[in-house]
Amino acid sequence: MIGVVGVAVLAHALTACGPSLRRVHTSDQYFELCNTAHADESYSQEDRAACWRAWIKHYGSFQPPEQVEYALDRLEVLEGRTAPTPVKTPKLPQGALPGSEQNVDKPTQPSEPPMEDEAGTSACASYCHQEWRSCLARCERNATPCQAACQMTQQTCRGGCPP
Repeated sequence: MIGVVGVAVLAHALTACGPSLRRVHTSDQYFELCNTAHADESYSQEDRAACWRAWIKHYGSFQPPEQVEYALDRLEVLEGRTAPTPVKTPKLPQGALPGSEQNVDKPTQPSEPPMEDEAGTSACASYCHQEWRSCLARCERNATPCQAACQMTQQTCRGGCPP
């Protein structure tokens, strides 16, 4: 009996020592506020730096190290101690931007995803195929981004089907 009570007291003590869910939520909101203000030029640099300083002081002790490091980096940039780090933008595939489609060969109709023979078709694969066709029916004619989204959804659906 003493062992059960001891475990209960220990469990309560361990959970009581961590930050409350409310404090974590407030910290996340404050972090997002500082992040938004950091990108908004209508706030002065001093106001943005003060926001990051306050977040680090009040919430940084129980946050993931990556988040605290991010806040410290933003603060260093605002205080002029380091140059801003360039944002890495992913390289887009050819034809991804409007006006760049003329160099890309596009089929007029999307190709049907391969279906297994009727005997080997699972109910899951049939469902995914029907959903894919329904999705394509909602796309406007030659709406490549819509068709690509349907294809990705269908592939994701099929990925959940049993082999």
